[in-house]
Amino acid sequence: MTMPRTIRLRPIDSVLLLLAVNKGQPIDGTPKIHYLLFIYEILDIDFEPGLLGPYSKSIEEAILELQRRGLIKVLKEKGYRRYVLTQRGVEEAKRLIEKLRNSYVEMRNSLIMKGGEVIRDLKILKKKAGEKSIPYLLYKCISKARKEWPINFAYKPSPAYMAFLHEVGNKVEDLLRKHG
Repeated sequence: MTMPRTIRLRPIDSVLLLLAVNKGQPIDGTPKIHYLLFIYEILDIDFEPGLLGPYSKSIEEAILELQRRGLIKVLKEKGYRRYVLTQRGVEEAKRLIEKLRNSYVEMRNSLIMKGGEVIRDLKILKKKAGEKSIPYLLYKCISKARKEWPINFAYKPSPAYMAFLHEVGNKVEDLLRKHG
């Protein structure tokens, strides 16, 4: 019996996969891509705390590379960018999904998951959280970091930073409660 192959997803693969799940529904805005991939922290993408939440330079580079290859197009609408797969992108994503279905995905140098489970998780995440507002997703990212420091942040925070994060989280939570 042969073992299924193990694949390591690059940031470009993760962005392409996120755009492809849920029938290729577009994603409105770069922050949503960052926030959704941050929330699914087991992918091999490192983040840093940015001014308005988790930020990954490798995600920005992946988006630019996907555009350069003609796999995604960016539509500018109402002050944000909407990311959509092109026909070539759909075909490339299908190949990636088929490759993943029968493989294991190595994540964070040790965790191994079935590729089908990764696809399912990202589909659920995009469906449930993808329609949420940016403030709500930011709150989810902050909440995640307040409970347990995420493994995909590149450094360990100081106690002062954690206190800051708790205060910001409380304020964002108050705003969401008042304004939905």
